[in-house]
Amino acid sequence: MADSGEQRTAIVTGGRSGIGRATAQLLVERGLRVLAVDVAAPEGTLPRGMSAAVVDIRDHDQVESAVSDFVAENGRIDVLVNSAGVLRWGGTVETTEDDWDMLFDTNVKGTWQLSRSVIPHMVAAGRGSIVHVASNMGMKGVANQIAYSASKGAVIALTRSMAVELGPSGIRVNCVNPGHISTPMGDGAALRLGLTLEGIRERYPLGRIGHADEVAQAIAYLAEEQSSFITGAILAVDGGYTA
Repeated sequence: MADSGEQRTAIVTGGRSGIGRATAQLLVERGLRVLAVDVAAPEGTLPRGMSAAVVDIRDHDQVESAVSDFVAENGRIDVLVNSAGVLRWGGTVETTEDDWDMLFDTNVKGTWQLSRSVIPHMVAAGRGSIVHVASNMGMKGVANQIAYSASKGAVIALTRSMAVELGPSGIRVNCVNPGHISTPMGDGAALRLGLTLEGIRERYPLGRIGHADEVAQAIAYLAEEQSSFITGAILAVDGGYTA
């Protein structure tokens, strides 16, 4: 097995764009070797220290292969960021079974799949940090977002259970809950609902929409040693929306 010495490593899902991409880039800037996982190949040239893998996170074999290859190459896995997610709109009656399954298979099952693949490596090392990306919609009721809100609520519950389970093994598990962040998924969803960005800003005490790099900073804090006594935390990065 190769050994990267003291260089820490991370796997970031949803690393092609949005919060995942911003997080992967920030962790590379902070000296980690990062694998950006996504269902599609990234565009453009990857920065030095970052590699990419095309993986359907709902598929156990694909996930296990990507994690095993990364650990074999680098000798360790220190951080997992579960940022990949999908969004579908619909109320209780209007939501289709296909949409419900897509959201839970990706947002919840995918998060679990990556976690269970990296945990044995972290347990063997006696250390590790896992950060899930949920949503303020998992904490506050919103009409016409039944399946998405339920899936993100499940991620929050998963965070708490994993933190209790894995703490004795030296593994911390935390979660960030972004509000509306200016990403292709977030802005596209707003436009689809006929919402204006100005109208969205008015919902937030800080009076503005968030940026992917602001969420990335919060994720990096929870992933790194500055937060060494924090586990099971649900950190709102939502401009005060759920205050």
